[in-house]
Amino acid sequence: MLLAWGPSNLDYALLNNGLKLAGHEDLVPPEPLKSTQPFWWWSSLRQSLRATTQDMSLCLSRVYRGLYPQDRRLLLQAHNAGADVKMLMRIIQSYFARVQGLPMPGMIENYCFEPLETRGL
Repeated sequence: MLLAWGPSNLDYALLNNGLKLAGHEDLVPPEPLKSTQPFWWWSSLRQSLRATTQDMSLCLSRVYRGLYPQDRRLLLQAHNAGADVKMLMRIIQSYFARVQGLPMPGMIENYCFEPLETRGL
């Protein structure tokens, strides 16, 4: 499975070409359907809600900044492959923590304060 974040299949094409050049065509995943990729279904949702790109951006660095605004060091490296992978991994970890009812990893507030819900706020 390949998760492509951008509006084109450029990442897939580069991965495909790189694996073929390395003689590992057997590792090339099937080309992802656009309808299953976050950028495409988010774009469709945004259009159906008549929202602008600024209102509802799915840009990796904007999503990351929404979750981890204090991590300026990593945000300044956006669009660098290593930084983008780290951001995506933390977003995925945050998603699974939220689904499991756990505190978001890397957020000191989760360990120092009780949740607002338990304080009646």
